[in-house]
Amino acid sequence: MTAYVSDIIAPTKIEHRLDFGGATAEGMFEYHYNYLTYEFRDGNSEIEARAYLHTISEVSIFKGDSVDWHSDFVMRTLMFLAARFDHIKYLGPDGYCPIDHNLAEEVKKRMLLFMREAANAN
Repeated sequence: MTAYVSDIIAPTKIEHRLDFGGATAEGMFEYHYNYLTYEFRDGNSEIEARAYLHTISEVSIFKGDSVDWHSDFVMRTLMFLAARFDHIKYLGPDGYCPIDHNLAEEVKKRMLLFMREAANAN
């Protein structure tokens, strides 16, 4: 097994959170969310990614409007997430959407190159 020593980027914070709504007449919660959050920062740019534990193979990105999808910061963040999750989505104006196919392919290509280089360095 090959393990690499460091990631291309590291989250500034990882938290395990629970959100739940008020109790119904039946004693159930109106909603219940069990998820992990990953926060990434680079200067004034910030990205939050959220992975719900009932759909752990996917992660959703929440980013500020000023963050450029093709910036080095976003690419490194997407590479970190692509190494851990099968599906990356983002919260857009119409709800959760998969990231652009061409962007996803570029992230995958860069991630695999990074991992090969890291494996060869060991």
